[in-house]
Amino acid sequence: MEISKILALLTIIYDNCSQERLREVIATKNKSQKTRKWNYYAYIL
Repeated sequence: MEISKILALLTIIYDNCSQERLREVIATKNKSQKTRKWNYYAYIL
């Protein structure tokens, strides 16, 4: 039970980090002309 709770918490944290990172990538993509590079990073994540 404890392990599953920890995994669930880590999953939630990871999802939040991924969404934040995706927002940063989109914001940076809008500011810069290096869209291909940021699209590649977003694809990896």
